[in-house]
Amino acid sequence: METKQKIGFTCAYTPLPLIDAAGYTPYRILPMGDVADHPGHLLHDNLCPNIKRIPDRALSNDLPDLEGAVFINSCDAMRRMSDAWNVIRKNDNTILPDLPATADDLSIYFFKNEPIRVTDTLGK
Repeated sequence: METKQKIGFTCAYTPLPLIDAAGYTPYRILPMGDVADHPGHLLHDNLCPNIKRIPDRALSNDLPDLEGAVFINSCDAMRRMSDAWNVIRKNDNTILPDLPATADDLSIYFFKNEPIRVTDTLGK
């Protein structure tokens, strides 16, 4: 039985069916493990400890092989964590889809294109 390659994700808003449909296995990168506190030079100490723990795992090689990662632009801490990830794992394929900030027509119009962008990126 062939094992599908993994795409990492961190947020509950991640479109898991799109990852699966692209032929990958979604892999939840949880902020756990017994790894050192490394990213002080990349992330501010005042950020959410859960967010800081994810780059800790990447720096400690405490993750399986990932073909890429999907981070959701859901908060500033998640954006900064995505930035840190791209410094730590320069060769990873990553995408940071946006979430709408409001439920008005313009936000909904914008958001309808984000799953398409994710699908196109996963297909590459």
